Amino acid sequence: MTDFGIVSNVVISAVTGGAVAAAVVKAFFDRRLESRKAELQKEMQIVSPQIEAYRKLWVLTEITSPSRGRALTEEERRELEADLRRWYDKDGNGIFLSLASQERFLAVKKDLITHLTRRPEQGLEHARWRTQSAER
Repeated sequence: MTDFGIVSNVVISAVTGGAVAAAVVKAFFDRRLESRKAELQKEMQIVSPQIEAYRKLWVLTEITSPSRGRALTEEERRELEADLRRWYDKDGNGIFLSLASQERFLAVKKDLITHLTRRPEQGLEHARWRTQSAER
């Protein structure tokens, strides 16, 4: 075999080996990409209902906004408590609350149930809970 033939065989072997290595690396990363896509789809199946639940809660608690400038009436308290109970229990959205948010949620609900006299600082507590829940 001539020097040219030997060099040609080495070059062909190197190119072929490089192509095989590139194909193996590409297949590895393609599998990793598909696996990550599947994980993200599963995460979105969990997160989407959670986001929708928090949107509904945000709308329900709009009536407690300090920008209203007045306390809730007894009727508004009853309606809000019923709406929150439905959101939490019947609609099953309570499962999305962290333990800290769940404790605050239940404290606010208890306040509504017992019809405590609402002082300005209590209104701020309701607003803080609403804001902190939105941040989680």
